[in-house]
Amino acid sequence: MMIPRHSVGMKYSDYWPYFASRFVPGLYRDRDINAVTEPLMPHAKTLGTPTGRHALWYFLDLKDYPLGSEVLISAYNYYVVVRLVVQAGLTPVFVDIEPDTLCIDPEDVARKVTPNTKLIIATHMFGNPTNMPEICAIAEQHELDIFEDCAHAVGSYIGDTHMGQFGSGALFSFGVAKIVNCFGGGMLALNGQTADNYQPPKHGAGFRHSMIDTFSRCLLTTIYNPKIYKFTMLPLVRWGNALSRRGRHWLRNLIAPSKNDAAWYFEPDQRAEFKPFMVSMLDRQLSRIESNVRERRKNVAKIKAELACHPDIKLLNEDKHGMSNGSYFGVYCEDKQGLSEYLLAHNVDNNPQEFFDCSVLAQFEEFKADCPNAQCASQHLIRLPSQPTLKDSQLDSIIRLLKGFSLEHAS
Repeated sequence: MMIPRHSVGMKYSDYWPYFASRFVPGLYRDRDINAVTEPLMPHAKTLGTPTGRHALWYFLDLKDYPLGSEVLISAYNYYVVVRLVVQAGLTPVFVDIEPDTLCIDPEDVARKVTPNTKLIIATHMFGNPTNMPEICAIAEQHELDIFEDCAHAVGSYIGDTHMGQFGSGALFSFGVAKIVNCFGGGMLALNGQTADNYQPPKHGAGFRHSMIDTFSRCLLTTIYNPKIYKFTMLPLVRWGNALSRRGRHWLRNLIAPSKNDAAWYFEPDQRAEFKPFMVSMLDRQLSRIESNVRERRKNVAKIKAELACHPDIKLLNEDKHGMSNGSYFGVYCEDKQGLSEYLLAHNVDNNPQEFFDCSVLAQFEEFKADCPNAQCASQHLIRLPSQPTLKDSQLDSIIRLLKGFSLEHAS
């Protein structure tokens, strides 16, 4: 049985707000997202957005930086974040990462600040907290804004402070593959004076497109359910892998779309708007976020403990600056592609190229930079299953396969 690369651990009751809203459209109209997020983020004003990327777009619109202003951004990133910065008329300045957290390196941030720098985007990659005390000190010294990319970071903390409350603003994402899944949607968190009286523009697809968009995400969530995965997604994954071994990658690319589309352009009205029922879905899942994170961290800890002495597998230090939520779990491997194919052949789904070193992508040629740690992560990091729905037997299988691959390559 194939082990899925992710599963958010939703309960069937989490679907109820979506289906109820189909029959009683105004049922959740009065739900306040601030009331739901206040226990987690008491210092932030939160606003629902169509996607996480909309939240960044709205923040840049709110700040209205002069054209050409520099934005310090992690080189190891989702290319869409960089494209948004460029589309807003700003200049991305790529900063290297800490290899053991995958987060932006404060030392490199300090080196790359110029009089034209206006903003630092701190991405809590894989849910691992960035060194925010150092980033905040640099920002204060140079009078810079901070925006946190918390797409992976629901349930991550530094001390008692949840991520997303250290800067002027933050984005959160509630897509199908995220730790909290609302069938799409995102959230903009604003802190301090930035939050006063701001209302984002109204964006969203038309009614028919919006209905289809949301339903498709509900369907995708369902077919990733571990109980029916072998009847739904598994045949497609196996077929896609078989075709890929013959040089035909179209199906695998359809299942896991490209993370480097040079033609991508942000269109605010292409995605369904943030809907009232999503607030109720968010509330239900946040009420269980501690147990969700606890199970993920337990799975990560077990895998890491078993692999600590294996030479071909290099581990991260997820809790270096705080408490990671275990949202995503990755390891370094010299032969990343070989490990990916080995795991797939033994029914462990994985993602060998989740993110890129954006500083060397052809689409960002004019902003090219030397970021060796980001390049290493792009070439050698692989994401593995760590979701709370993993059974002990599945965890043991993953560990056994990783050990076996490591020993084969060490001999």
